[in-house]
Amino acid sequence: METIELARKIAAEAIDTKIKDLKLLDLRGMVSYTDYFILGTGTSDRHVRSTADRVHMKVKKELGRLPLSYEGQESGNWVLLDYGDVVLHLFLEDQRSYYGLDQFWSQAPVLSVDGSHPPIQPKKVEKKAAKKTPKKPEKKAPRKGAKKPSAKAPAKKSPKSKAKGKAKARPVAKKKKK
Repeated sequence: METIELARKIAAEAIDTKIKDLKLLDLRGMVSYTDYFILGTGTSDRHVRSTADRVHMKVKKELGRLPLSYEGQESGNWVLLDYGDVVLHLFLEDQRSYYGLDQFWSQAPVLSVDGSHPPIQPKKVEKKAAKKTPKKPEKKAPRKGAKKPSAKAPAKKSPKSKAKGKAKARPVAKKKKK
């Protein structure tokens, strides 16, 4: 079975359980770890868990495939079934909006579950034209009476040059008393 057929079968099963706002996203060419994401919203934690169970059992029975990972079954707020090339995400409505996977993957084409129409291409966000860098301001004429900066900074004297004109102070040895 091709990957797209598996994705459509999983999505159709989720729709049969009355999952709302189902999206089948084509991530090929965008990421290397999967080809399709299926996003859906359940009406309650029980609805999310039972839908995940139903999809899991149907894929196991009909295709003999088990998920590589099955996460979130205990809470039912966000359940994930990972079949490798296809990942099913079932959320409660507030969890779906909180995690924002729809917005994060907004550039991915949305496929029809039954294959009846071509993918819906996301709207391309036009990049604003780069701002032109302003020209450097022209140098202003110096004010009258202002000192002009010297072309060269005064040379620093090395420690040796300081010592040339001065004799070094030597410690005076005390004479011993006899």
